[in-house]
Amino acid sequence: MKFCFRFLGKTLVLMTLSIQISPGYSQGTLLEEHPKLCNKTGEPLNVSWGYSSGVSRGWFRLSDESCITPILHASHGLPTHYYAIPTDSGDNDAWSGDESKSYCIPRGEPNPSQTFELKYNNGCSADTELHQYGSLENGKILTSSR
Repeated sequence: MKFCFRFLGKTLVLMTLSIQISPGYSQGTLLEEHPKLCNKTGEPLNVSWGYSSGVSRGWFRLSDESCITPILHASHGLPTHYYAIPTDSGDNDAWSGDESKSYCIPRGEPNPSQTFELKYNNGCSADTELHQYGSLENGKILTSSR
């Protein structure tokens, strides 16, 4: 949208730019310049994102030999950390990079058909557990060697 104003013989042109961010759970704006998380492990992974607000969101399925670009969330911004676990094994096989921040995830096996959004408030609730997440700062390529 463009607005023109005349002031003291000068024309001032104001242009407005609107950016719409969807607050929906699975919707948002993909930012191609944001670091990607790539899977080169030989198996599909379940991924959870950690945000600077202390919120964790998941599960997102990441197929082998593919990458995922985080989504800008209306309330939490961009994810800053990641946690990934194979779709067919337990917690002992998780990828959590430098383990620089802790977030809550649901107890039990990850289920990508059941999404979650949890806030870390000086601890996790009884049906969740604390896990270390790795920094997503420069993007990550996950391989079979952790």
